[in-house]
Amino acid sequence: MRLDDMKRSRARRPVYSAPLADEGGHEHYELAISGPQKLVEKIFEKTDFEAEIATNVTPEQYEERSRAVWKRRMQQGATDSPPIDAVAAQFAKRRRAPSPALPTKDSVLVHLRRTEGAGTFYALWLPVVVLPPGLSLYFFLPRVWATWSGTLPYSGNPNLFLAVAPPPTSALWVSTSTVPAATLPVADGVSYATAPLPWTHFIPMHVVVNAAPGTYTLTQYVLVGHSLTLF
Repeated sequence: MRLDDMKRSRARRPVYSAPLADEGGHEHYELAISGPQKLVEKIFEKTDFEAEIATNVTPEQYEERSRAVWKRRMQQGATDSPPIDAVAAQFAKRRRAPSPALPTKDSVLVHLRRTEGAGTFYALWLPVVVLPPGLSLYFFLPRVWATWSGTLPYSGNPNLFLAVAPPPTSALWVSTSTVPAATLPVADGVSYATAPLPWTHFIPMHVVVNAAPGTYTLTQYVLVGHSLTLF
């Protein structure tokens, strides 16, 4: 699914949205993106969003499926991507230094949410994401007890900062990682998990920041989470 396939609201800060189906074909889920229109459209211009949603996945199966996602998406190596210079030329402004802070009105947010039903396993893969210097992208899943995300840069300086926190206490970044500048590709990730019990569930907030001043980075991004059936 491309950004052009999503419905765009007419608000000053538009929301792009589209229904998602689980493995059984039930469209009980939605992918939504909000942020400044020009920025959203440039960041995701080359992105084919791929979602993997399943129901009745046990905690034990979650680990197995997580390993399968990592192996399929993050260990396959970088694939073809647009030239970094061609993409960077579309961005005229430099942005402030990166910080794992709370989202602001100028942030770009990506939500994978459930509209009905009871999903348990969620995976979202973005094969090409353009990250201007200092840009923070925020990703949200439905309530989960375990979650992780990872990046695999194609080009540019792979100095990416990853973090995950459970809102509303988002000032506490429970898991962070910095992908250092190195020979591409460099895969890295962050994760957070509690006990697989109903009262331990939380809404995770993942953030990926391009921490390389003045450098545009193209990267893959994958996000995974698991909840119990009643959620």
